[in-house]
Amino acid sequence: MSVQGVIDSFRILLAAVLIFLMLTAAPAEALGQSNPVRFVAEITFDDDGRALHYPSALFFDRGEDEIFLVNGGRSRVVVYGPDLFPRGSIGAGRGVDAPRGVFVTSDGTVYICQSRTPAQPHPRITILNGAFFIDREILLQDIPGGGNFSPSRMVVTRDGLIYLAGEATRGVMVLDNEGTFLRMLRPMDTIADREAIEAAAREREKEEESRRAKEEEDVSERTVRRADIPEEFRPRSRQQGEAPSGPGLGPVRVRNVSTDSAGNLYLVSAETSKIYVYGPDETFLFSFGEKGGTPRKLSQPRGIAVDENRKLIYVADYMRHTILAFDFTGRYVFEFGGRGFGPGWFNFPSDLAMNRQGQLIVTDLFNQRVQILEIEF
Repeated sequence: MSVQGVIDSFRILLAAVLIFLMLTAAPAEALGQSNPVRFVAEITFDDDGRALHYPSALFFDRGEDEIFLVNGGRSRVVVYGPDLFPRGSIGAGRGVDAPRGVFVTSDGTVYICQSRTPAQPHPRITILNGAFFIDREILLQDIPGGGNFSPSRMVVTRDGLIYLAGEATRGVMVLDNEGTFLRMLRPMDTIADREAIEAAAREREKEEESRRAKEEEDVSERTVRRADIPEEFRPRSRQQGEAPSGPGLGPVRVRNVSTDSAGNLYLVSAETSKIYVYGPDETFLFSFGEKGGTPRKLSQPRGIAVDENRKLIYVADYMRHTILAFDFTGRYVFEFGGRGFGPGWFNFPSDLAMNRQGQLIVTDLFNQRVQILEIEF
């Protein structure tokens, strides 16, 4: 081979090495100085020693220092100890064959939301005691709208209320601990779904009619009642007027729900790319997030975790493959990640949690792993 040939071969080899390093090294945004995030460890196998298969959701149990991981491709929940070694799993033998989300209360009770299967045609919440034996199940077909409901995430409050989000449900279901339907908690925002907008308008009109009827019952004899107003001067409802067109006010789809130690609720909507924050009494506090596919914006938010020590809220953007950090007022602070395979890169991150050490746990869905990251902010 000529000298020039050797030089050309060396250049090709050097270029290949550089490309490899670029693909496998952590991104500057993730592990560099601008947004200090340090890779700590990863989980890649289950309790049978098999590779994780689409890990999709998780919950960190602070009481026992354990990670409950929904290993979606194998339809089981794997439990990991503080050393990140699997301690066991909850599967079909314990009535868990289609897990979508998990929540563990302070007394060790495990709540698992499950979708329908051929063997169990009803979506349900399976409740297990601390030894992972079934205590009871809440079948959702008995709940208004529950038959078509596909549960995805849940929160159980100290008072025993269950807040249940679905794959494409507008708002979250609120149940008591026995599974009795209480109400829907529905954030309202500008949406494009005409059917949902019109249904919301009808509901508001019904509430307004009820309010007016109550007022009419309380007015004095000198007050002119609506019945005495000529037809042409009576208020017209939306159904009587022209049908609205274009985006309008309606209840948003909520895919995920989370909470913090104060009992605040965080509702995640991929439809509007916003997070809606409510107080423990369900009083709406504020919303944040802006739809888009560029830095600082949310394309399809899914996972959320509250970092109370640093006073940050982390949101996993499924389509941008990034984790964004916001302060407690909803102001954007920083982000890290990007699509890739090395530490600090993600391939469709789907859920988040914080552990006792203040480290961020990320389900890295299509990389078939869970990453544990130190936020040095």
